[in-house]
Amino acid sequence: MGKEIYSLELKLEVVKYVLEENHTRKEAADKYGVTSYPIEKWINLYCQHGEKGLKSRNNWNRQHNFTGEFKLNVLKYMERNHLSYTQTAAVFCIDLATVSKWAKLYREEGTQALFRKRITMSSDEKTNNKKNKKEYSPSDIKQLQEENRRLHMENDYLKKLNALVQEKEKSAPNNE
Repeated sequence: MGKEIYSLELKLEVVKYVLEENHTRKEAADKYGVTSYPIEKWINLYCQHGEKGLKSRNNWNRQHNFTGEFKLNVLKYMERNHLSYTQTAAVFCIDLATVSKWAKLYREEGTQALFRKRITMSSDEKTNNKKNKKEYSPSDIKQLQEENRRLHMENDYLKKLNALVQEKEKSAPNNE
């Protein structure tokens, strides 16, 4: 399932419910039927950028084509100000997963990893990739179905055996 899209009006109403009416994030989540994670994110964005922060990032700050220098500056800002990934994402209006991915790259591969261009497949390459997938013959499918059936039977047998062993251990007198 993809990310849920919430209207600006709902985000603003939830944020004001928490910040101005002094309700907890849990109360807001229950009232508005939204999990607490986006509520936390909305509050951070609102506190950093006001109402503009609640607008869809895709409308005013695209999630791709960030320069290596920008990525490095974000991570340095986060470190310098002792911020969490969530707080950093709110400050720069970028996705939490993006900040986390950059930090992991930086930690594991160093600065140069942030400057590396991502290689993406064109739609033609993706189409060709799908076409090149192996086609299974009816005999291959039958063989796989048989193996699957045998594995299910083995799994069921082991579950029953385990249950019997546990039952026997329960009924045996304790030898302490």
